Order: sequence, then structure tokens, then C-alpha cells
Amino acid sequence: MGVSYLIRSLRRDERHADVEYGKYLSDMIKQTIESTYSSEQTCHFPILDPFDSSITKFIQHPEPLRCHFKQPKFTFTKLNKVYIDKELAQKFQLEKLTYRTFLRANGSDSSVLLGTWKIFDDVVDLKGSNGIVVRGRYNGSFTYSNVHASVVPKFRKSIANYSKIRPSVLIIGIDSISRSNAVRNLPQSYRYLMDELGGWEMRGYAKIDDNTFPNILALLTGYKVNVKTSELPLNPARDFVDEWPFIWKNFSQQGYTTLLAGKPCL
Repeated sequence: MGVSYLIRSLRRDERHADVEYGKYLSDMIKQTIESTYSSEQTCHFPILDPFDSSITKFIQHPEPLRCHFKQPKFTFTKLNKVYIDKELAQKFQLEKLTYRTFLRANGSDSSVLLGTWKIFDDVVDLKGSNGIVVRGRYNGSFTYSNVHASVVPKFRKSIANYSKIRPSVLIIGIDSISRSNAVRNLPQSYRYLMDELGGWEMRGYAKIDDNTFPNILALLTGYKVNVKTSELPLNPARDFVDEWPFIWKNFSQQGYTTLLAGKPCL
């Protein structure tokens, strides 16, 4: 009973901390309503209070998700090389660790070229591949597997002629959730993005169509884009759109290596 009570107490404390941070956000939002927009701005979006009394009665918080242990993290990536955690490997009796490289097939979005399996010694350099697949055994009978990806620049540019101030830029979008809902239900993620990473919240970003494609394309290109009508050439239903003016091309022209990645819905 004591252990059970302790776990539930911790969960209450976690939720209490989330709610307290939410109240802090609410106060901060209220304080910035008047200062958010200048008189020169055409569009003034309402700054909604995520914890307004009209909505709080509908808010429900499920128990926190507790992830079960899957496997030890025997291998890890650092500076485009993959290493073995020797302490974990010894603790869990890791053996028969092998790897093989994979490389994206030319002109294909779904096919890869796989290399032959090789013995994984101390370190594997990811140069020349898109990553490696790792497999092995531990504790006598359990299978370990992992994938370590690598970013391979298509075109190498000298950065000597570019500005010395070159911040890394990360754009994160969470689909099918409003800003207010994110503040209420993802307070720890919101806190990390805003307080730890110093993120910039795009309060003027609003839904303009029915699904992800036209909404994200407006952000990434600055143009209205959908299947029926478009301010850009090419029909996305049947044509490749590599020539569209995506915002990352501005960075590529300045010597940046760019990457677009998406995680499927769970």
C-alpha cells in the first residue's frame, strides 16, 4: 500500500506542477495581449486564455503515459559516428553485435540499398551512408536491434564566405492540436520549447484549409496551395514539387545542410 500511495502521490505532484505552470502561462498570456500587435499590423488574432472559465469545465487529464522498458541503449551516435556503451554491454552481456549500412536508392522515396553485415567493433563511421542497422544479442537470449541515421549533404559548400553568425534553426509543428490545447495538455513540452530552447511561438499562424497539406505549405512557401487551386505552378496531385520556393532553400543558399522529417500519427 505504501508503494502504491507513493506512486499516486508523485503523479499528483506532477499534475500539480503542470497545472501551476499552466496558470503561469495564462497570466503571461494575459499580460501580453495588448503588446502583441502594433497598430501597423493588418491581422490581429485574438490571444485566447487556455484556462478561461468557459472552457476549464471541459478539460480532462488522463494518467501520465508510462513507457515500459524495451531494451538497453547499447549503441549511440556522436558527431556522425556510432559507438558502443561498453558499460551497458558488459552489464547485459552483449554479444554478436553486427551492423550493415543503408543508402537511399537514387530517385526513390521508399527504396534503400543495404550493405553486407559486418562485425561491430568499437566505432562505426557513418560517412558515405544514410545510416546503419545494428543487431546483436544480450543476456543470452534477448535480441537487440537499432537504427542510427546520418545526414549526408547533397552539395558541399565552403562556408568561409558566409556570415559567422550561423544559428541552427529548428521548426517544429504538431498537427491536429490548437495552441490553447497544447498549453493545457503538453505543458512540459511547451515549457521545454519555450524556456529551455528559447523558442519563438508563431501566434499568427492560423488554419486556412481543411487538412495538413495546404496549412503547412502556406508556412513553408508563403503561398496558398491546395489540390484544386494554387498560387504556385505544378499540380501536387500528380507532379513533383521540388522546384517550389520552400523556406529551407533560403538556408541552403547560405551553405546550410537541411533536413525535413515527419513522425507518423500514433
